[in-house]
Amino acid sequence: MIYIINFIFGFICMQKFLKSMYFSFLLLAIAVAVVLLCAEVVGVIIFLNIIAFVLIACKETAVSFLPFMLMCTFVVRCYDSFSLFAPLWWAYIFPICAVIFHFVFYRRKFSPGKSFFGLAAVAVAVTLGGVGTIAAREYFSPMALYYTFGLGFGMLLIYMLLRPAFTDTEEYKSSEAFIFAMYITGIFASFMVILAFLQNDAEITGFISPQIQWSNNISTILMLAMPIPLYFAQKQPVHIAASLLFFVCAAISGSRAGLLLGGAEFIICIIAFVFFAESKNKKILRGTISCAVLALCFAFCFSGIIPLGELFPRESFIIAEDEARVMLAKRAVSDFLRAPVFGIGLGNRANTDLYPAAVKGTICWYHTMIPQIIGSMGAVGILAYGFNIISRFMIIIKKKSRLCTVLGMSYLGLLLMSQVNPGEFCPLPYALVGVIIFILAENSGAQKAE
Repeated sequence: MIYIINFIFGFICMQKFLKSMYFSFLLLAIAVAVVLLCAEVVGVIIFLNIIAFVLIACKETAVSFLPFMLMCTFVVRCYDSFSLFAPLWWAYIFPICAVIFHFVFYRRKFSPGKSFFGLAAVAVAVTLGGVGTIAAREYFSPMALYYTFGLGFGMLLIYMLLRPAFTDTEEYKSSEAFIFAMYITGIFASFMVILAFLQNDAEITGFISPQIQWSNNISTILMLAMPIPLYFAQKQPVHIAASLLFFVCAAISGSRAGLLLGGAEFIICIIAFVFFAESKNKKILRGTISCAVLALCFAFCFSGIIPLGELFPRESFIIAEDEARVMLAKRAVSDFLRAPVFGIGLGNRANTDLYPAAVKGTICWYHTMIPQIIGSMGAVGILAYGFNIISRFMIIIKKKSRLCTVLGMSYLGLLLMSQVNPGEFCPLPYALVGVIIFILAENSGAQKAE
């Protein structure tokens, strides 16, 4: 009997530890060590097992979100990640079993929220994309099936599993766990950029952008995290400094989108920071501070600390007509005219002359969201994605809460980056994070007792 009591007591203590900040900072320390040692493969194996253990030990799915995001963040440094991690099939057996166990043993009743129908429309559009145009060998190729299922009915299935799992209870706040996890992820992403920055500028003779290959991906994560500190800035305004850090790191990463679109998002964050103030005097004070911060940012840009000259060479995508994104955007129009109803499909290889998709595990993206929808899914895709985006933001607008506003701005960062990068057309982690954001927005204010 005493052994049973000790086991139960130990299990309860372990659960409390897994839900604590101590565990979060331990995960951050492990992730930092992975980056410093350049041990991404070992890191993935470690974090997959941590996620699996958490899913078995805890009924609260949100506890596993931080290790998942930290793993996805350090993996962006791996250029040909599919070739690197696909052979590790044996490492995925335990985590897959843990996922199945978690959602069977800790299952909760599902009821559709307002974003369900937009996801369902997208699932239909993605699945039907290319019907009548795409060759069967292209539609049923492994990578095409992964993206078609992952962005379509697979994401709808994930929504059905996560919506009841990410509900706040009296014991555990999934929304706060998500916010805290994204905050930690933003700090970790900033560390990765600063480390790359220092490694590429050892002499410190001048601030030169490291031009890292993974700049757009890390900037996407930073733009997802950028509005998150605003949730805490209401009571402690110093947290706005974290938003500034995330923007600066996105800008110095060498990502033009990180500077331009991240800059636009940061200005929105500053406006929200002022708006969140409770009194007129606080609004004036915050407005003054915000103007000073923006002035400092512009001073950095024009003094060369953020290297505009390197980020905007003559042959940039903004002005170069022969740049791949521009040509693919033009091709999207002709693809739409060729297949106006269902488009040419995500797996279509017709545009490999413009973008060869040489890295394994990828498809021939248009690298911009709107042309991707127009070309790959035609009129059905335009209607489905339009309905999905509108229904998502209507949730944010109707809720009128600080949490939902921050979540909406976080998704806006993903949406902005998706205009110049695959972004939300990558099932993991970006499309998944987008789904979780609106699950939390739907569930906000709907606390349940357990």
